[in-house]
Amino acid sequence: MHGMLARLLRLAPRLGLAPDPRAAAAAHARANRIIAARLALACARERIVDAERSADACTLVGVGALPLRRRRALELDAPDLDAPRPAVLDDALALWHALVPAIGCDAATTGRIASELDDGVQTLAAILFASSAAGGRRPWLPPEDPRRRDAEHFLVEGHPWHPMCRTRLGLDARARVRLAPELCAQAELAIVDAPASWLAVHGDFAARLEPHFGAAPPGHVRLPVLRAQLPRLARLPASLRAGLSLARHDTTARALAGLRTVALDCAPLHLKLALDVLTTSARRTVSPMSVANGPVLSSLLARLLATDPALAMAPALRLMSEPASAGLRVERAGDDARQLGVIVRDAQALADGNAIVCAALAERDLAGERFVARLLAGYGGRTRAAAMLRDYVAQLLPPLLRLWLAHGVALEPHLQNTLVRVEHGRPAGFVVRDLGGVRLYRRRCATAAALAPGSFVVTDDEHEARGKLVHALIHAHLAAVVAALDDDGLDEHEGWSIVAAAIDACLSRWAAEPPLRERCAAERAAWFAPRVRAKALLRMRLSDRSSEYDYVELDNPLAAARIVAHGDGAPGSPMQ
Repeated sequence: MHGMLARLLRLAPRLGLAPDPRAAAAAHARANRIIAARLALACARERIVDAERSADACTLVGVGALPLRRRRALELDAPDLDAPRPAVLDDALALWHALVPAIGCDAATTGRIASELDDGVQTLAAILFASSAAGGRRPWLPPEDPRRRDAEHFLVEGHPWHPMCRTRLGLDARARVRLAPELCAQAELAIVDAPASWLAVHGDFAARLEPHFGAAPPGHVRLPVLRAQLPRLARLPASLRAGLSLARHDTTARALAGLRTVALDCAPLHLKLALDVLTTSARRTVSPMSVANGPVLSSLLARLLATDPALAMAPALRLMSEPASAGLRVERAGDDARQLGVIVRDAQALADGNAIVCAALAERDLAGERFVARLLAGYGGRTRAAAMLRDYVAQLLPPLLRLWLAHGVALEPHLQNTLVRVEHGRPAGFVVRDLGGVRLYRRRCATAAALAPGSFVVTDDEHEARGKLVHALIHAHLAAVVAALDDDGLDEHEGWSIVAAAIDACLSRWAAEPPLRERCAAERAAWFAPRVRAKALLRMRLSDRSSEYDYVELDNPLAAARIVAHGDGAPGSPMQ
């Protein structure tokens, strides 16, 4: 049995769980079926192999038919995990090796993808086993522990459609159980002192962290480091290691959904730390560029939110700013600089505890209730899901579209980066975090010049910047929210009509501003085009790229929804 699952079985009595090998085997079989289904659907969606979609199956030519529970827009189909299927579709590795001849991978790529898939299966199996063995409870956590109530710790499958949704290559079994946000979520921190001359320090870094980690010796800067990252620091060149001193390693923080980001529950602070582990699509180090740009982007966005009347008058969007950061200088450490970096996030916007990370909306809390139910509780009647979605998009879409259209700022509001605030059983605004994936379109954003030289955050390609926002907001966020409302009576076509109407209304309203009239027309054509470019995440893994995107063209559900809503395609009425 794989190390992580075997360790969980050994630890089960200490965690208050029954060490049941049969339950572990069942969890492993279920995880295998989930990952295999994701692999099959990704291969079909990204045109990696020949496939055919019907109302109730996705058939991979030469392999077999994967039963579908529901066909969805953007070909993000929902598999029926309980229906019979060919045996090869029950095993992610068997399916991968069956597909390799058609894909034409070399031996190195075949082995690498097999390792990533296998690792994801084992991690997901351990999470499923812990959940089932606990009967929905978490007996290893004290009653008042925030890990029992914060939605960050209930993301069973992670990314909504990526086959490597639970890959965490590079962590040993002990670190996986301790650090996993869905299990113990115990982020053990080491404290490292580094010569100040070796570091790029931005904002009031020391002032924010000294109350929690103490003061560094004169001429040094004190940096918290994930203990799981220490072996990577031990492999740094001797000239770098010699200047680093370990102050102590007895501090524990709460690991959040991003794995390398931790919460200090004694203060409204989150810390994004380097962790050289492959999760989903990338190694989670902290680049010197992100260290330098976080405070600059935070200042830019704060200014825009305060000075643009259309944003200042609609405070539904809050940003988790990154006011301070520190990391090794590139000129001192070269590419190794990304192994030691800290970005401080101000988490004051989450202090009231009423925010749910959007990635967890379809997941269940300790009482067995889906988190999305907390957003529906304030509505009544058979149309409550549609009413909630209207309020949801009315608060989420306008500020994000305005930042892009008027200022050239494309945030990355995918499910894990976005939290929805809940008041009186209804959505009451959003918090967006992690500025590392932002794109600035240079022609609209003069402040782009203040960023670190060569920043990929800045682009002259309008299509690329818009695509970043469309992928995160539409494909990787709202598509999942619409799907999560299935069981609450929302028809998918109605859901997309609600989203399309909200976009349409914003563009109609802002077209009355002379400087934006032509821009609104161009954006309307782009957002409602019949076909849309979607990220091909599995193709990117096949070529081992995380920052160079690959795409597939798919039917655009916004275009179809708008045609249905307006018939002749005429613009909708502005929002009230």
